This record gives sequence, structure tokens and C-alpha cells, in this order.
Amino acid sequence: MRAILKLQFFGMRSFAIIQGLLLIFVTLGTIVSPPFAGWVYDTFKNYQVAWLSFAIFTLITIPTVFFSVKPKANWS
Repeated sequence: MRAILKLQFFGMRSFAIIQGLLLIFVTLGTIVSPPFAGWVYDTFKNYQVAWLSFAIFTLITIPTVFFSVKPKANWS
């Protein structure tokens, strides 16, 4: 589903560049999240702050996707 959306929004020419740029953020989140959750647990003796911060980051991204303008077909 995400691949199709990226293809529709950016076209075939830009697909690989957009995929690579998006994976930078995915990789950073994958690297930072476990140590952050561990630090939160060591500091507060529970994971509530970690889960809350992960939820906030997720909620910030929802409007970005929801209010995106539907693209015209761009398969070039």
C-alpha cells in the first residue's frame, strides 16, 4: 500500500529516491527507540513515558497522511 502511494505521489522516476529518504527515518526510529525505551524504564521503572511518546509521534504523522492531496495518476 505504501509503495503504491509513493508511486502515485512521486512517479516512477522519483520512487527510489523517496523510498531511500523515507527509510532514513525508519532506520533512525528503529535505532533510537529501543535504547530510549530502556532509558525510560531505568528512569521511571515503567514504560508509560516511552509508549506515550511513541503514540505522540504516531499521532503527529496521521494528519500528514490524512490531509494529503490525492494525486493525479503519474506513472512516468
